[in-house]
Amino acid sequence: MRIAMMRSSALWFKLILKILLGIVSTVVLFCILSFPITWPLLLMWLTACSTTTERMSISGYDIRIDETLCKTLAANYDVQVFISKTGDRKQALLFRYDPASAGHPSFLPSIRFSDPHMLLISVDEISSISFRRYKWENLSIEYDIRSITYPNPHEVQELE
Repeated sequence: MRIAMMRSSALWFKLILKILLGIVSTVVLFCILSFPITWPLLLMWLTACSTTTERMSISGYDIRIDETLCKTLAANYDVQVFISKTGDRKQALLFRYDPASAGHPSFLPSIRFSDPHMLLISVDEISSISFRRYKWENLSIEYDIRSITYPNPHEVQELE
């Protein structure tokens, strides 16, 4: 009787093992076959970007500030400042930088005229600068940046 119980336990164990192996192999096969379908969906889920835009008009000029946050495997945060004459659709990039802290309002630039032909862009603290323009049409652009954590030796500066 004891031998019969041992055989029956061994048979149950083998049966359960075969069932589990069948389930695992079916799931693996399904994942391999559905990979071309699921890959774009996975990539869309892992790569999400959002942009917030702030617009203002100052002394006959339209200013647009875009904050873009892209989350892939790491987060990428970017702030861009554009200018155009009021009513003009053509905008020029003045300033692009990576803020020191994503989404923190003190890292957005404040923009004002220091005199009729001098636009002042002020930022408390930023991580790095990728583009800076010092002159646009008849305006000179001045920057007041209190701290740059990682100065970029490859920063693009447009002087004229």
